[in-house]
Parts: sequence; C-alpha cells; structure tokens
Amino acid sequence: MGRIKVHRQNINNLIQSVSSKSIYQWLVIQTRTRFGVALQEAHVIAEKAEILITEKWNILTENQFYLQLPSKNANHKKRSKDQLSYTPAKLTAFDHSDLELYQQYGLKAMQNSRIVRFIEEAYCQDTLFSYTELCLLTQTTAKSIRERMIPLWNLGIRLPINGMGKKYRDHHLFRSTFALQEHFSGISLTHLQSTLFFSNSLWRTWQCQFIQIIQKNQEGSNPTSIAELLRLPLELVTEYINLALSLKDNSRYHEFISTYQNYTSLTNQKGKHFDCNQHFIFDLEINHNFSKAKSRLYLNMLRELRDQTLQISRKPNEVIYYAISSNESPGKALSECQLNPVQIPWWTDEDFQVLNLDSTRNLKWQKIMRFSSKVHNQGACLNQSDLAFLLGVHPAVIQKQMKSHNSILLPTRGNVADIGPGMTHIEKILELFLQGYTETEIVRRTGHSYSSIENYISMFSRVVSLLERSMPLPLIRQTLGCSMKLVKKHVSIYNRYNTPDYQFMLMQVRRIFDNLSTKNNSKKNEPIPTRRSIWDDQK
Repeated sequence: MGRIKVHRQNINNLIQSVSSKSIYQWLVIQTRTRFGVALQEAHVIAEKAEILITEKWNILTENQFYLQLPSKNANHKKRSKDQLSYTPAKLTAFDHSDLELYQQYGLKAMQNSRIVRFIEEAYCQDTLFSYTELCLLTQTTAKSIRERMIPLWNLGIRLPINGMGKKYRDHHLFRSTFALQEHFSGISLTHLQSTLFFSNSLWRTWQCQFIQIIQKNQEGSNPTSIAELLRLPLELVTEYINLALSLKDNSRYHEFISTYQNYTSLTNQKGKHFDCNQHFIFDLEINHNFSKAKSRLYLNMLRELRDQTLQISRKPNEVIYYAISSNESPGKALSECQLNPVQIPWWTDEDFQVLNLDSTRNLKWQKIMRFSSKVHNQGACLNQSDLAFLLGVHPAVIQKQMKSHNSILLPTRGNVADIGPGMTHIEKILELFLQGYTETEIVRRTGHSYSSIENYISMFSRVVSLLERSMPLPLIRQTLGCSMKLVKKHVSIYNRYNTPDYQFMLMQVRRIFDNLSTKNNSKKNEPIPTRRSIWDDQK
C-alpha cells in the first residue's frame, strides 16, 4: 500500500504543478476571484470560455500549432510523398482535460486521448494522419498506436489513419456519437470514459453540441446550415440528427432533453439568432445568474486575453507554455513564482531525421533537449513534471533519459535553481572553466546561456576570495545571500582544484573578483551585487 500511496501522491504533485501554469486554471481563478463564483461552477464557465475562444473565435490558442498533413482524398491510396497534396491542420498539443484523464484513469488513458484527438482534429479539417506524423507528435511507436486503436476500430468508431488495414476501415460513428448512443442505452459514463478516453469537460461539450443541433433541427434548419452555424463537420451533425430520431422512444433520452432543454438555447424570444458572443452572454445570464453588466465584463476579459495571445509572434510549429522564471529562487511556492510565456517548437525538421517508427528513444531525447534549452534561452525553466506532461510520458522516462545522457547538462528547473539532490550543473560548469574551456565551449556542452555561466563563475570567484580571506562559511553564506549547501559545493570544488596544475585558472578566478570589487566600488551608495539581496529587508 505504501508504494501505491507514494505513486498517487507523485501524480497529484505533477498535476498540481502543471495545471497551475495553464490558461484554463487562470480562467478558473479569475472567475472565482473577480466574479464571485463557486469552484465547481467556475470550472464549467472556464470550459465554456475556452470553447468560445478556440472554436467560435477560431484563433490559434497557446496550446495549438500547425502541421502539414495529406488531404483526406488520398486516404489509403498508394502514392509517393511528392504526389500527395498537403494542407496545414490546426492541432491541439496538450489540454487541461489531459490532466483530468491522467488523474482518473492513468497515463495510458491520457496518451490515448491525445492520439485520438489528433486523428479527429485532422479528419474534421479534411486531412489525414499517417503513422509517421502520429509517431512524431506522440512519441509512440507505430505498433503501439495500432494496438491502442484496434479496440476502438472494432467498435466501429471513425478514427481513420492513412494506410490502416482494410478490415478496420468499416468505421460508422464519431466517438461522441457512439458515446451518447451507448449512454442512452444504459452504459455507465465511467465505463465509456475509460474505454473511449474522454474527460468530463469533453463530455459536457458533446452534450452541449448535441442539444444545440437537436434544437436547430426542430426549428427547421437543415444539416448544412447547422454545421456552418456551429462550425461542426456535416457528418457529425447528420449523425446527431439520426441518433435523435432513433431515440424517440428512449426514456433516458427524454429525461436528458427535459433537463437540458434551456441549457444552450440559441434563439431569443423573437426567434432571431444570436452570434457567438451574444450566446455566451445569454448563457451566463440564464444558467449562471450573471447580471448583464457582469456578463459583459467577463466577455471583455476574454477579449483582452485573446488580444494578448494574438500579440505574441510565433511560428506555425510553436506552442506557448507558461514556465517558471529562471530568476525565481528555490523553496518558493509555485503560486508566488513569476510565470513567463515561452515559445516551444513542438516539431522540427530535425525530428523527422531521428524518427524511427519502431523506437522513439532518440526522438524523446531530442525533444527533451530542445524544450528545456529553448525555454531556458527565454529566461524560464521547465521542471521534470513539465517535460513529462508535454511529451506525454512518465517522469521516470525523463529521469532515465537524463541519466543515460549524463555528459549533457540540461537547464531544467532543478539544475538551474539548485533544487533536489542532483545539483551537479554548477560543478560541471566550473570544472569545465577550471580546465580551460571557453564560455562558448561551455555553452555548447551544457546548454546554459552565457549569462548563467557568467553568474556561476562570478559566484565561485566570490566564494573563493572570501574563503582565502579566512571568512567562516556561515558568514560567507550570509554575505552572498545563498544557501549553505551552495557554499559547501563551491568550497569542495575549490579544494579539489587548488593544486599547482590549476593555479593559473584560480588566478583568473581571483582576478574576476577583483574586477567586480573595483567596478562596484566605483559606484557609491550601491551594494555589491549578490545572488539574492538580503539587505533590502533590513533597510
């Protein structure tokens, strides 16, 4: 029982760490604090706000990117890559609902939901995934993808992949249609979620779309106009309408309709259609008891968020992730840390060069290096939980990859902020410097920025100079404003390299301290720069 408890605690810590950095969590917090809404209702409103931003306003959100995919017309046809027509498809790299599935049903359910989401999003944009692109984005082998999809294909769910076997092409229904049909027939929601890999938030979205389509169909709108109005695939609209017709005598269906008949009404008393913004305001007023003024304030908040997102210039293959600033000290609560929006290339041409359909080990390591280094170059750091969530793997996979490539030092949060037992990045950087390597060579070997390396060398020069002046270690710690563990680490490095072979480089270290002292003495009324100021609190 002890191992199970620790495993569950680690999952909860990962989910808490990652979820606090998402736009969805920011919407939940703003809904609670600025508009006085209870927690559960704030989650529902935040989900609707995300739908408005992503689907109705149709903007590229922080967790989305573009990938060129072959047209749906090339389905299962044997053609060379040059003969295929490609179209950019907008895909969702990660979502807050992934964490919900991870917590309830485990890591494999989250991985499967991402695979299914990629396939469905591509199909709704008239494009089609092949195993190559799926392996590239999910860090999963082609064999594993087939094994995960076969149970869904056998159920007749529409999840087409370019090149899939003929016996699995008999797909009839979208996943949402199949889930609604099975739910009305009496299958429990928990069983459906564990089988079809969808979260509670996605289930509420499907219910909302189903009600909207039924209402518009009852008003006399044809499927084509409904699909254009709601921005849904025509095939999905047709399936929902046919499902409603087949459930006329179903008691569970009528109970559902009576419960949600006013949930997402799209018409006013005069029968005129609202646009998406008016419908969102109307929904806040009717279902969440918002006043008209409060509803408009909430919509304005979403518009400001949209404008800020659009102002960030990024490439089509990049996503935006909120990571902890590199300047944040260790031991600080996550809620108090500064989060910086950083741009991460979700895929690159180099990924195709290392891609292997039978093994994704090299691909995972290349993405780990790219994600951590790109984020660090933008003044922030990813921890192992961030990397595990972004790649859709267990944190142990990140740790194993780092151990197998111990000659390369990653600028993760733990390494940069001296968190955890591993604090080896300072030692490696200072050893390279004392061995005569230039800063450029150290940057290439460790992945750290020039400013970080200069700060490490500067701190080392201060510890060495104060130590040679016979200053006690506790006083050195207090003077420099750092931890005792860091001071002892520098002293250990100094004792190891204080030999005749390294006296020239130690002389360079002492000269760095002298230059810092001269520079700071020339500026009157300014204290010597420290890693963390302890004098401001005393003034």
